[in-house]
Amino acid sequence: MDINSIFKGGSVKPNTIEKNIIRQYLHNTDRIQHFQIRSYIDNEDFSAITTTQEFEHYIQSQNAFGKVFGNLDMAEDEWYYCDFVSGNDAWISKDEAGVYRYFSKTKFGGTISLNIFDVVEIVLGNADEAENAFQSARSLLANLFELELKDEWVLQQAQKYQSNLQYIRGERKDLEQAYPAVFQFIQKYYAILEYFNDHQEDKLYRVFSYENQHVFFSATNRIKEKLKISQSTVTRSINMLALSGLIVKIPHQKLPSRMLEISDAILSYRMNQGYIRRQKDYVLHNPRV
Repeated sequence: MDINSIFKGGSVKPNTIEKNIIRQYLHNTDRIQHFQIRSYIDNEDFSAITTTQEFEHYIQSQNAFGKVFGNLDMAEDEWYYCDFVSGNDAWISKDEAGVYRYFSKTKFGGTISLNIFDVVEIVLGNADEAENAFQSARSLLANLFELELKDEWVLQQAQKYQSNLQYIRGERKDLEQAYPAVFQFIQKYYAILEYFNDHQEDKLYRVFSYENQHVFFSATNRIKEKLKISQSTVTRSINMLALSGLIVKIPHQKLPSRMLEISDAILSYRMNQGYIRRQKDYVLHNPRV
């Protein structure tokens, strides 16, 4: 597949394979030398941005190509010679979603369009990081703008756990007042619910998610030791909380891939250590109380 084949689909937003072809073409033709990162990048307009989601939205709503790469300092909706593909015409314009894109058009009419993350992925990335190419491009861009970003999903999950703890501990009275029976039920399992929800932000990872909610391993033996109660009490309590919908036990076959790897590694270790019976482990997530 050569560079010209990418343009045969009419108007195209390149996929990972096609972006790899563009990158290889830039290196093979030495056109990669055209792309020099500016020695000074003005980040004043970005100073209020604190999360990855804010950054993604804001930078795509700006003509940020020239802020990063000196050769892409192009006025909006004006035609230039393309720095990506020899012989192509190029321009920068907003698409129908309000995202600024770099357009490259061949003489026979085929066009590709790249957002700022695509350009960074092509110019500064490599084929080996294809699985996390977007995240890598986003991190590179954030570093260039000297931003330390937090993941909005992580913040939301941390807030969920904190909100749950406020209900469990009775710090928020609306649940107790509106649903006194539910509140009394929660108090019966106070210690376990507090244990499950007492997660710090640095323990929240996107790869540990199920249906967009954070999930975690919790071994009954560990809970027993931590709370100083019997393992049978732990098991009964977890089953009752799962039945009530206050926690969810995730089926093994539906585990996120990274957690499945960890689970299988734990099982293999225990078998190698001679364990005949595996202690019960659960993968859980807490809905909002």
